[in-house]
Order: sequence, then structure tokens, then C-alpha cells
Amino acid sequence: MSDDDLLTYARTIAGVLWRRWPTIDPDDIAQEICLYILSTPKVLEEWQNFREGDFTDAEAEKYAARRMRMIARRAGARYCRREIAGQLGYKPEDEAFYSIKQLQELVEHFYALGITERPPVSRGESITRSVSDPSAGGGWLVSLLDVERGLRELPQKYRARLKMRFKDLGEYDLKQIAAMVGNLAVAPGKRRRIEKHLGTDEKQMGMRVHRALRRLQDVLGGPTPYVREDLEQAA
Repeated sequence: MSDDDLLTYARTIAGVLWRRWPTIDPDDIAQEICLYILSTPKVLEEWQNFREGDFTDAEAEKYAARRMRMIARRAGARYCRREIAGQLGYKPEDEAFYSIKQLQELVEHFYALGITERPPVSRGESITRSVSDPSAGGGWLVSLLDVERGLRELPQKYRARLKMRFKDLGEYDLKQIAAMVGNLAVAPGKRRRIEKHLGTDEKQMGMRVHRALRRLQDVLGGPTPYVREDLEQAA
């Protein structure tokens, strides 16, 4: 294995990131990815294992490829965000990022109550909040405005899914919604709309809603490149 292998790989990832940040030189992005991998012992070990290709089965190889891609993409994204922040005169930490869980809470609130203050949390309940949560405290209304803008920019297919799930059918859980599809007592037009936008069973509905939230996350800047998320969510 040579450094040329790493540079070639980094250039592939940099090309993808360059489409999002075209003012950043892709060669600089690639060099930053290489620097991060080579200077981080645990990541370098993962890279070496990945390139050696000694996997127990196809699933292990697929997992390693996805993980390496995620690591390289995030390293490149951090560099691009630092460069853009420097060009525009703000700090990278001023950016807000939303997790899928946070977006679901915000979308549910937006469709139910509009751009209003967050309701108080009753004893025994919990909400999505962390130190870096942009929707915490006074940022809640700003986050709802972000969601409103994101929904306007979202492709109609995904916007329709979220509207049906969280506005039209917000009072029901997915199991109840799935049961409506086969319930002849439900109006045929409503059943057809559910099938069109959400699907026919609980699993498919959950996947479609999650995919729509992922697209909304992309519109709003993507997942944070600074905090490790579950690989299935981030890859």
C-alpha cells in the first residue's frame, strides 16, 4: 500500500464534496483528508485494514467501505466548512446542525402548532436536547423558521410525505396508519393517498418518513461533521 492509494481515494471523496463547496480547491480537500487519516493513528489503522481487504465476508467489507467513506467525507467537510467560515467572516461553531431526531420533533411541532414557543415539558417526559442542540432555549423559534424554509425547498415528493405523516395523520402512530390501508371503512381516496405517500405497511412507512427527514436534513446543511452519529444514519 502506498500514499498514492490514499491520495487517489481522497481525491474521489474530494470530488463529491467539491460539488457542494465549489469555491474550495478539490486538491486542497484531498490533501486535508490525507492529512487527517495519516495523523490519526486509529483512523490510519482502519485505512490500512480497509486497503488490505482481508475481510471475513461481504458484509464486513461493505461495512468497512461505508465507514471509511464516512470518515473521509467528514474530514473533508470539516475543512470545507472552516474555509467557507473564514471567507465569510464567521466561526464554524456558529453553524447549526440538526439530527434526524431533532428534525422530527421540530417538524411535528411545526405542523401541529406552527412557529410557536416550545411547550413546557411535563414531569416524566423527555425531549431531544443537548448542549449543541440548535433548537434548545432561545433557538427554538429560529429552528422552526429553518424547518419552514427547508420544507419550502424540499422536493415535493418528500414534503408531501412529511405533511401527510405529521399534519394530516399526526394524531396516529405508524401502526394505526398502516391498519388504515386495509380498512375498508376508511375512505378509498384517503387509503390511496396513504399508499402513494407513505406506503402499505408500518416498516415501509417508517423508512419513507426517515428518508424524507434525511432529505430535509440535507437541505438544512447535512448531519454534523463534528459529532459521531450512528453509522447507519450517517453513511
